Amino acid sequence: MKQRVWVVVALSVMLVGCKYLSGGGATTARKLVTSADAERILGSAVRLESSWDGQADTPPYGRESRCEYVGAGRATLNAVIDTAPSEDGARGAFAESRAGLGSFEHVEEVSGIGDEAFFSRGPSSRRLIVRKKAVVFLIDARRDDGGEPSVDEMKKTAARVADQL
Repeated sequence: MKQRVWVVVALSVMLVGCKYLSGGGATTARKLVTSADAERILGSAVRLESSWDGQADTPPYGRESRCEYVGAGRATLNAVIDTAPSEDGARGAFAESRAGLGSFEHVEEVSGIGDEAFFSRGPSSRRLIVRKKAVVFLIDARRDDGGEPSVDEMKKTAARVADQL
């Protein structure tokens, strides 16, 4: 009888762990930032190039979800959603992401999206980073054909994602 109870307990723990690692019920980048979003931001048809969900390997060691869409002329949109173990961890990650923008020409605060957000314009990309509670997410868009990603669509997408968190 005792052995059967331990088997049931062990299987229950394994199932919960597998659900957590596989992203079951978790916030995934490809579900929150869709190909339709990427097409509006990049201004062309896109395909999902890659998607990954799992344990983050950088502090604060929470969950991470990534996806990349690729469009015409090497246009790309990357979405990254990091869920920290705590809101303080997310604040630290957000501050660190802001401090690491030395190559970006322009950085501005964005109000009305999440708890805090900023937009940055770099030599080849446009980046919007948002923190809402214990989640920090990034939308990074690049167009190499001389065109610009739609900053308005990036902000609309980020606002919708923040509302869903």
